[in-house]
Amino acid sequence: MIKGIFPRYDHKLNVAVNIFLALLLVLPALISSYPVFAEPVLAPSVVSAATNVAATIITITFNKNMANPGIKIAEFRYKLNGGSAQSFSVAALNADNAKIDLTCAGTAIAFGDIVTLNYALIPSLGYVFSADGGALADFSDQAVTNNVLSPDKAIAAFNIPGQVGLTAINEGTHTIALTMPYGTDVTALVPSIIIMGESVNPANGVANNFTTPQTYTVTAADSSTQAYTVTVTVASPPPNPLIGTGTPTSYGSSVTGTVTTAQTISLPIIQTQGANPSSFIVTPGTPVTVTADIANKGTVNGTKKVTLYVNGQVESTQGVKVNSGSSSKLIFSFTHSEPGVYSVYVDGVSAGRSKVDDFA
Repeated sequence: MIKGIFPRYDHKLNVAVNIFLALLLVLPALISSYPVFAEPVLAPSVVSAATNVAATIITITFNKNMANPGIKIAEFRYKLNGGSAQSFSVAALNADNAKIDLTCAGTAIAFGDIVTLNYALIPSLGYVFSADGGALADFSDQAVTNNVLSPDKAIAAFNIPGQVGLTAINEGTHTIALTMPYGTDVTALVPSIIIMGESVNPANGVANNFTTPQTYTVTAADSSTQAYTVTVTVASPPPNPLIGTGTPTSYGSSVTGTVTTAQTISLPIIQTQGANPSSFIVTPGTPVTVTADIANKGTVNGTKKVTLYVNGQVESTQGVKVNSGSSSKLIFSFTHSEPGVYSVYVDGVSAGRSKVDDFA
């Protein structure tokens, strides 16, 4: 209580002071009870999505930690190559809480499939939330990286230097056959092998004994295998020009004939030494360039017509002039719109096999 300073106003001043003191006492309680509005929680967003190698799980990576999606699995769907929506059987929080693992229950994902992911809220199930309470917004056609490994495992070309004619590769029976010239020692032949896959055993460039058929096994990226049986045949001996083909004479009969002096004629010897395609796997309609090495081992200059064969059919023919002891390159090109595997040869020399694939 204040007295004596301003006697006329003592009472009013005392009232004001008492009110001020009362406010000081209740002000903290008023402040603590006043509602405080927090900033809104941002919704989580998808950073990426990818399959596992086994094609059984799609993992979604978010920009923040997520809450366990639990029973809200039905809100997620995936599509293959733009087809119908496929379902998941389980949705679980990954050990890395910024990821959710979805177990596929629909059509199996294969190598080369284009995979997309959708999310749509089902009101009766509720939102999928981040750990801090942000609600996931609907999204569609989210790209999914397909990590399924390739099952391709084939021998595209199998050649041995000096072989006679073309190599026959039968994909139906997985057999390979080729012929070597008469007199060839087949106990240590070194094949040149081109494959579609990860590896082949025995490996390319390793000598092998082809006295009996040999097995070559191709392993794909997904670890599956395919065995091929390779058979090398030695050509029969050429006919002896000194053995006649007419009616044999009887003992004591006379034989008449004309003996001529042999003349030496120099001729060009032009051969295809090798051929290589620009690519072994292309999409439909993409041109494949084949480069052939043409050599003249003769003593005179010469010309020759060189032919490109695709699946045994003549694709194109070019003329080439090669000087004695020199070589030249010929460039062919072909295009196919239908998916499949095409055997390519240049005048009996294999250029391997070219695969036309929609997902190359």
